[in-house]
Amino acid sequence: MTVYNFCAGPAMLPPAVMEKAQAEFINWQGLGVSVMEISHRSKPFLKLAEECEASLRRLMNISDEFEVLFMHGGGRGHFSAVPLNLHLDSAPGVYVENGIWSVGATKEGAKFTQVESVDIRTDKDGQFDILPVSEWSLPQNASFIHYCPNETIDGIEIFEVPKHPTAPIVADMSSMILSREINVDDFDLIYAGAQKKYWSFWFKYRNYSQDVIRKRRPAKACNFRLCHRSKAK
Repeated sequence: MTVYNFCAGPAMLPPAVMEKAQAEFINWQGLGVSVMEISHRSKPFLKLAEECEASLRRLMNISDEFEVLFMHGGGRGHFSAVPLNLHLDSAPGVYVENGIWSVGATKEGAKFTQVESVDIRTDKDGQFDILPVSEWSLPQNASFIHYCPNETIDGIEIFEVPKHPTAPIVADMSSMILSREINVDDFDLIYAGAQKKYWSFWFKYRNYSQDVIRKRRPAKACNFRLCHRSKAK
């Protein structure tokens, strides 16, 4: 009997993938040990990490202008990492709100920096909708623009990408990364919790413009594991 999982959390994996993982779990690539047991600094594991990054770059067409970082923390951890890495004392972090996850990011961001929320939800005569990107009231003075393109709990997906003359565009793509083609160059930072889609590891990946890394200094309170600049070195 085949059992199907339609939950919003970890996605189902192809049987062939799980069978290969099962077959190599105890003796990975003939090393006599599991991949779970080898050092993360060993040559075999470093090669695996390089192959993972190369595959992601190929699948998403990520240029060398972006860093690809595998980090701890998950999606919620990066609710904190975004303001800790991108805040400016002279401008608020701007959060577009269209559902539970984006509102959660706003609340977490407010612990570390000044925030300004932009609610794009509308309710006219009982008809729920969201404003088109052209009608978003984004302030000119902003440290960054944060939004969630796909709000799974609220059932809201945004297909347009906002633009701003000076502020980096940040997207939480935990629930939709690799589900459809996107133009990575439209963004400055993409982060996504790996458990939602194609991986069952604790890794999390982001694409991060090197230009933004050079211009922004992480807050003194930023933990090393959440520091984009440190991880990019």
